[in-house]
Amino acid sequence: MDRIFGCRENISPSFISNDSTGYISDEEKEVKVKNNSVESLVANEYKLQTEKLEVEKKKWEYEREKLRLSHELSMKK
Repeated sequence: MDRIFGCRENISPSFISNDSTGYISDEEKEVKVKNNSVESLVANEYKLQTEKLEVEKKKWEYEREKLRLSHELSMKK
């Protein structure tokens, strides 16, 4: 490789490869980790929002039932 590219500091053999070697640079690994982190955060945020909506739904169901029972009680009087 030294004959082809010479002994220059700006040429690093770790960045010289072809598609068949399957080499993944540190930058590509970092991007994949960041993408996985972002996807994980989005999934967690979605899960949290879904759980909040379920709690709100149960709260409103409880309030509706409470009002219904209150109404029934007032009608009996």
